[in-house]
Amino acid sequence: MPTVHEIKKLPTITALRYHDEFSSGANKPILVTGVDKESGEQKECVIKMMASERMRPEAAAFELVASFLAWEWGISVVHPVLIDISKEFVETIHDRDQYLVASQSVGLNYGSIHQPNYETLPFDLKLNKKQLLQAQKNFAFDIFIGNADRNFNKPNCMYNADEIIIYDHELAFSFLHLIFGSTEPWNISDHDRSKWIDKMILFHKIKGKLFPVNEIINCLELINNKFWQKAVSLIPVEWQTDHLNRIKNHLNLIINSKAHFVKNLTWVTK
Repeated sequence: MPTVHEIKKLPTITALRYHDEFSSGANKPILVTGVDKESGEQKECVIKMMASERMRPEAAAFELVASFLAWEWGISVVHPVLIDISKEFVETIHDRDQYLVASQSVGLNYGSIHQPNYETLPFDLKLNKKQLLQAQKNFAFDIFIGNADRNFNKPNCMYNADEIIIYDHELAFSFLHLIFGSTEPWNISDHDRSKWIDKMILFHKIKGKLFPVNEIINCLELINNKFWQKAVSLIPVEWQTDHLNRIKNHLNLIINSKAHFVKNLTWVTK
């Protein structure tokens, strides 16, 4: 997987042919074949159309920021792309249920490269050693970015024999909903645990296992000003809002108190 610094720009894919709708999830993303505007290569992509229930410019930016953070942490995440929906594409699906949403989503949309050879992570899967480390990093990552949307009802991760891949981050950064923010976001309260952590699918797979303290500290140290400069440069200007600065400031508070944060992660996963 790449790091943010290795990406010159995100691919822009022009949607060509509709294939299917993913019925799970509020956004009901669609599977299409598109063509890379720069390379001319055709790719199968999943689109979360901008006019769907939970998408908006900020949510599309959240998807990208979460992907970039995951890359920097060495976490496998669906590869983000920008999907251009044209009026011509919309007309090809005029007889389908998605027509209205697509007609209101003309222009740039968030999408990802389709991953066909993976299955949704089941609750009762016994993780191997490699998957366990991935699950521990993914759990720490979700706490870091305030993402409660990877739970029993919506695992939002898939796997094969060697790899766990995460996806769906439009509802991440839940701390943005706090009116005054949090002055100590590195702390994990009993309320956090009962309200959302206990419902996280990966929590129950890593509970009672030795937590990789040094690994997580190293990941946190990678999120610096150089990272943010490059990450923001990859996000379409029309998707950028003040939310990005609020996310950066919140995560910096955690990074600056990373020893306390990791200590809390170790405590909660005992």
